[in-house]
Amino acid sequence: MQQLDAANKIQLVVLFSTMGMLIVAVSNMVAGALSDKPPSRFGRRAIWIVGGAFAFMLSMIGASFSKGIVMLLIFWMIGQVAMNFIVVPMVAWIDYAPERQKGLASFAYGGFGYGSR
Repeated sequence: MQQLDAANKIQLVVLFSTMGMLIVAVSNMVAGALSDKPPSRFGRRAIWIVGGAFAFMLSMIGASFSKGIVMLLIFWMIGQVAMNFIVVPMVAWIDYAPERQKGLASFAYGGFGYGSR
């Protein structure tokens, strides 16, 4: 944002954060509903995690080549949706952890998942 519009970078951070929160609120529910669908041959949630990772990678590549704020915002929002398709199915995996290991599974999600955001 500094390189694209240095004079308005503070307002742009607010815009990107607000739009990101709105899109995440909706995509969180959609990702949860879709990851609960019947399993594919790769498992119920694995396809969503891998697909989300691939979409996130493409969105960040697109963002790095953006020449304007609008394109950067579009790629950022696609990345937020893709990130939700990674994180939401991972949260569901915590339920599959053995009872003695649920704390460790929860820590792994909280520590590693949110640390990367």
